[in-house]
Amino acid sequence: MLMMRQFSLGFGAINFGVAIIAAFLIDKVGRRLLLLTTFPLMSFLQLAIGLSFGVWKAHRHGLVVAFAYLFCVAYSIGEGPVPLVGGQQHNDWCLKQSNC
Repeated sequence: MLMMRQFSLGFGAINFGVAIIAAFLIDKVGRRLLLLTTFPLMSFLQLAIGLSFGVWKAHRHGLVVAFAYLFCVAYSIGEGPVPLVGGQQHNDWCLKQSNC
């Protein structure tokens, strides 16, 4: 039970820290490039998590946790902050329309 709490705390800390970095990267690099690079990376990491369950039991948990943390980094950089930015841009466009 303690191991799951540590995993959850680590996952949340990584997600929070990388999301702050991603907020600055969106303006410099652009959302399209971030999404185009992180989606294939996320799919590769999901495959790696799935294949890690076939590894010998002594090393299984470490591999799954490592790939899950890397998936969290890829998600937080690419997909994570996109709905917030997209929602703000949609509201600006919607306010300019007369029927909205």
